[in-house]
Amino acid sequence: MSNLQLILDEPSATFFPLSPVNGQLIFESIDPIKVKNITIKLFGKAEVKFSEEINGKLEIFADEEIIIEKDFELWSRIDNEKLAAGKHDFSFKFILPEQCPPSFIGEKGNINYKLIAKVDVSGEDLEVEEIITVSPMTYISTNSPVICTTVFNDVNITVSN
Repeated sequence: MSNLQLILDEPSATFFPLSPVNGQLIFESIDPIKVKNITIKLFGKAEVKFSEEINGKLEIFADEEIIIEKDFELWSRIDNEKLAAGKHDFSFKFILPEQCPPSFIGEKGNINYKLIAKVDVSGEDLEVEEIITVSPMTYISTNSPVICTTVFNDVNITVSN
């Protein structure tokens, strides 16, 4: 029996472009196990779907685009070695690319990001996912520090004096 957990250092799971994403992948196994590799993937996708009546006929329009799909290898097997029984903690850190558009959920489309951790075991892969939110970078010219966060369509601004 095996257990896999993905834990982010940032509990809100909200990040900005060019900000670090840190965390740990914890894998536990009762017995030694033959693992090919252990990876974490940053995956982002934009989707749009809507319908429109054209010449009396309902037409459905849909499209999707992969924004990012990047794998990071945390561990890989050498020869025929087995991963020892017990608890294994794999730390990770990467920087979100600058060009990541912000997360968005709308009536006709969305932009979603997630981390997918995978332990590649022959015959039975283990996977765990964690949804993350990418907030937009906001630049405001002011003499006071400004913190701006976006939650879907609402903008909350806090000014500190």
